[in-house]
Amino acid sequence: MGLADTQRLQHQMVNDRDVDRFREIMRADVVYEDVPAGRTVEGVDELKEWLGGWFTAVPDIRIGIEEGTYLEGPGFAFAMVRGRGRHDGPFGPIPATGRPVDFPAWEMLRFDADGKVASGALMYDQLMLLTQLGVAPPAA
Repeated sequence: MGLADTQRLQHQMVNDRDVDRFREIMRADVVYEDVPAGRTVEGVDELKEWLGGWFTAVPDIRIGIEEGTYLEGPGFAFAMVRGRGRHDGPFGPIPATGRPVDFPAWEMLRFDADGKVASGALMYDQLMLLTQLGVAPPAA
């Protein structure tokens, strides 16, 4: 299995809410950064907890694997995907709005010599997301 295949599998695990399987493909001490939120999580359990916040806020969130673009190089994989769902739960201090969200996301994963995810970083347009939720005004 190639590194991009591992990243695609990780996204499928998210879509299936089967994040307990993360230990199969990630180091126990994985470090993952949500760049727009300014949050870094350390370890599989903390990563699962962080994802739980997304699952609470957008219970039906799905990563668009089928239309996504996956690339790999020596020791890394990169994906351009879309996140879609409905904001039906609290998102930090933002109460549920019932609004749909559809936003692009870019993720870089770095792998160790054994092919396990050692670190990752997620980028998405936070202003776009907040505008879709109705808590930020549309850009001029």
